[in-house]
Amino acid sequence: MILCSNRTIAYDLYKEIAKLKPDWITERRAPDELKFQTPEQKAELETLDAIPKLNLVATRSPNDPKEMFELLGDKKHRQKLDRLFKNPKSNFQIAIVVDMWITGFDVPCLAVLYNDKPLKRHTLIQAISRVNRKYPGKEFGLVVDYLGIRNNMKKALKIFDDGKEMVDPVRLDPIEEAKEAYKVFANTLMTLKELFHEFDASNFFKEQGIKRFECLQEAEDFVLQQPPTGEKDSDGNEISFVKLFSSLVKRLRASYSICKNSEELSEQEIDWAHFFMTVLSLIAKTTATGISVEKMNKTVESMVHAALQCNGVESVLNAKKAEEIFSEGFLKELEEQVKPNTRFQLLVKMLQKEIREYGKTNGLKAREFSERLKEIVERYNNRDHLTFAGEVATDVINDVIALATKVQEDRVSFQKLGITFEEKAFYDILQSQREKHKFEYSEEKMIKLAREIKTLIEYVPTANWLDNNNLRNQVQFDLTALLYENGYPPDWNREVFEKVIEQVENYKKYQ
Repeated sequence: MILCSNRTIAYDLYKEIAKLKPDWITERRAPDELKFQTPEQKAELETLDAIPKLNLVATRSPNDPKEMFELLGDKKHRQKLDRLFKNPKSNFQIAIVVDMWITGFDVPCLAVLYNDKPLKRHTLIQAISRVNRKYPGKEFGLVVDYLGIRNNMKKALKIFDDGKEMVDPVRLDPIEEAKEAYKVFANTLMTLKELFHEFDASNFFKEQGIKRFECLQEAEDFVLQQPPTGEKDSDGNEISFVKLFSSLVKRLRASYSICKNSEELSEQEIDWAHFFMTVLSLIAKTTATGISVEKMNKTVESMVHAALQCNGVESVLNAKKAEEIFSEGFLKELEEQVKPNTRFQLLVKMLQKEIREYGKTNGLKAREFSERLKEIVERYNNRDHLTFAGEVATDVINDVIALATKVQEDRVSFQKLGITFEEKAFYDILQSQREKHKFEYSEEKMIKLAREIKTLIEYVPTANWLDNNNLRNQVQFDLTALLYENGYPPDWNREVFEKVIEQVENYKKYQ
């Protein structure tokens, strides 16, 4: 196993070794397939996948060079590498790694670890432990160190002596701590720059005022318009570019907070750190994800506040009513001030808020609108990012605006029916069940029944009524009697009753 400091170094090393040993990147099932002679051995050979002797194991980014992106593969490919590297008979004999496989990865037959990555404490202990397992023909492992980690190793052993973590002597040396933090900072900063290699950030560094803020806004839009990374998390969910960017900036900020007074930090590095932290703060404010402005240092916080005031985001977030947010005048103002991807995120966020509020009275309609909004967001997430800047951006933004209009129209539709806002919630559930189960029941009867349901539950005490079994049972009994007396549904259906009681409980919960 060869442990490298970062992905770029790892990929460069892979290419150099491949030049020297082209045979090592030829796919085979085993180093010498001719040794598998007996039927049992041939059957065993069939269980092995053809694979190169040398492989690079790391996550990938959508901004990686095409060759690197394809080489790293997806999560399924890494799982295959995991399985074959643990099999001593597989052709996979040499792994180049960065962050993966250095902890919690047990391969007893692993014999040699080449280390070119700064490590300490438990990470160092676990990395060394990759080669300390006994295995037939192997009494001990060999660590080839290129950085001089011997002193860190001694300190780590003291910390974890007898399995009990003691005071960390490294933390008693702020200078050494700052140096270690700077290594993490520099590595993370380089990775972030790689992700932004297609973005021109020059205006942030050479301009002031509005030009600088516009650059931040464009950077925010750049992050939001990137497609998913193609990777999946432990729950099987696809990792978005925003999530990847957020995790890297959090790591950058954590290391920066330790080494910010270090002499090793250059002014350019500090400016880049402020740039990335400010962009994430703008995204956090827009999408309600990532880290909050309050957690950023004062310099970044002031830049974020100015940028928000400048690009119109603050006025959106401070708007009180959906009518203000989705009014024709405000939408035009927003279009002039905010980039398409940011505008989409803002409108989605505010519409989600509006739907949640509507759901406190009308749970059925809120769920319907939430599903429709989810479909729009999924179409946005599955977009072709190369064409998104044009027609697709306009389409999804218009879809959100159209849906917001429908929500507002539905909220006032009770007036046409001659019933109250609350009564319409019960009318909607009665109507939906009628349509679903296809039975006859007139509009007049549904309006009358909706009013009676509202009157019935109006006198039920609100506080903790769902926790009072006797009261809850009485409400269900009275509701059953009311539905039966009104002939709804014509043929009794338990599902219909449960949907109605569900709306009753939702109404009382938020009343």
